[in-house]
Amino acid sequence: MDDLRTLSDAYKTRVDFAGLSMDDVIPGDPKTTRNKVEKFLAQKRIGYSNYYYTGAQNALVDAFGFSGELPVTIVFDRAGKERFRVQGVIDKKAFSEKLNQLLKR
Repeated sequence: MDDLRTLSDAYKTRVDFAGLSMDDVIPGDPKTTRNKVEKFLAQKRIGYSNYYYTGAQNALVDAFGFSGELPVTIVFDRAGKERFRVQGVIDKKAFSEKLNQLLKR
């Protein structure tokens, strides 16, 4: 999260970042879970848009082709085409290099 925040700050005039929480599928009180997510995002000082997904988990997994490890970071171009994805925690330097390559196109 810290690396994504740093990257979103660095690229804010050229790249739009958005987050998506799937925490609603965690057993327990949904309101409590949502409050924990909001508190976490505030503590991490995340400035980019974040969405709290409350739909069917399988629908989201199928729509984005999630398989395996979370988190998943997906980069789309302006036309909505997926350009690359990272499963697991990102490597800030490698991610930045990939973004720079895409921005030069």
